[in-house]
Amino acid sequence: MFHATDLPSPKHTRDLEEYLQNWASAESVPMRLDASTWYLFSNVAASSIARMSPEARIVVHLRDPVDLLVSLHNHHLFLELEPEPDFETAVFAQRLHDTEEFRRSIDYLDVVRLAGQLQRYYEHFPKEMITFVDFTTIARDPEEAYFKLLDDLGLSRIPLPEYAHRNPGRRQRLHGVNQRFKGRKSVVGRGVGKVVRKLNTSVGSPPVDQGVRRRILEAITPDIDELAELLSRDLSDWKSV
Repeated sequence: MFHATDLPSPKHTRDLEEYLQNWASAESVPMRLDASTWYLFSNVAASSIARMSPEARIVVHLRDPVDLLVSLHNHHLFLELEPEPDFETAVFAQRLHDTEEFRRSIDYLDVVRLAGQLQRYYEHFPKEMITFVDFTTIARDPEEAYFKLLDDLGLSRIPLPEYAHRNPGRRQRLHGVNQRFKGRKSVVGRGVGKVVRKLNTSVGSPPVDQGVRRRILEAITPDIDELAELLSRDLSDWKSV
């Protein structure tokens, strides 16, 4: 999150030397990577990246916006950064609470208004330097998506490495329980907390109510249409209820 200075976070460095240490042992590699799920949303990340690395290749991960909102809400709910367990109420509350992750409020719906976010990158990088990865392709065939990305970036096709499934839609069975066992200092307390968190965690998200999905789409369909025009892509699947 080094380049997203408009999203102040105590979890990420703003010190340039410390940031560059991430690649201290990577002098001979063909490409250095910096990945953040918030660089697209940030108002200033695109210009900051362009100043530091004007020849950078940009990879944008596209996902159905309603599914993205469900995932974001689940993730913040699980980490107890979001106090509202009801998905619809949280999304239309017009804010994602100030948290230890971000010291500012964020509107959930603004997160999935992607056209303006992408336009900022078009203003700083040639279109041919921007590559898109589709979530549905990754989910259906990770190897296909991986090799296409390598091809688009001009990198050699090395075998797809094994990787762990990250953030697999974890949910707390009883909201708030994990927080009660967080930060315990004794060995026994930490052990009990670990067991409680494991027992209180389930994987998978319930389906979104059609009425809720319709309400969200009514709010963001103009942006989906604008994004489809920017990308010259058919995004009609995103608008299906």
